Amino acid sequence: MTITIDERKLRFQFDDTWSVVEKYDDHPDYRNAMQKLQGTSALDFVAVRGDDGPVFLIEVKDYRSLPLDEQENRLDGDLAAQGGRKVRDTIAGILGPHHRGQVDSWGPVVRRMVAPDRPIQVLLWVEDSFPSGPEGRSGNRLSVLAGRLRGQLEWLTPNVFVARLKVASTPDGLNVVDLLEESPGA
Repeated sequence: MTITIDERKLRFQFDDTWSVVEKYDDHPDYRNAMQKLQGTSALDFVAVRGDDGPVFLIEVKDYRSLPLDEQENRLDGDLAAQGGRKVRDTIAGILGPHHRGQVDSWGPVVRRMVAPDRPIQVLLWVEDSFPSGPEGRSGNRLSVLAGRLRGQLEWLTPNVFVARLKVASTPDGLNVVDLLEESPGA
């Protein structure tokens, strides 16, 4: 059964090969506990591919509604550091309740997080309005952003990816649809 979650102006469709898909920033473990800690933030999705596949930690940013100068500020700013903090806080928000025995639902995720043979995968999905190609340097911006985020997360995993609709290399079984293109009059 496909799990579909709309995040900003994007639709994420996880096919039936995904054994766990949680909208973490809406999950009660985050909303009722972690969110109460000042400065704590959360990733958008936590997912596990297959029964023994890796954990995917996914953050979505869609800046297309912002003016180009604001998009540039966000992409060139502290997005990598913010992503690193969200990964850290999300891992703590999953491990804490699981460790204390307060919730059993995180068991499959925790088992995959601590498995050395399946490193955690971090995916930052970023949409912007910059033109493709040399004029907009969008691909270059995303490459630089991926390097910065990888530097923030070297304590956890080397498997850090930045994607967008025009240059997407999504994990198998994940389809991302632009809701702006599906809207009438878009």
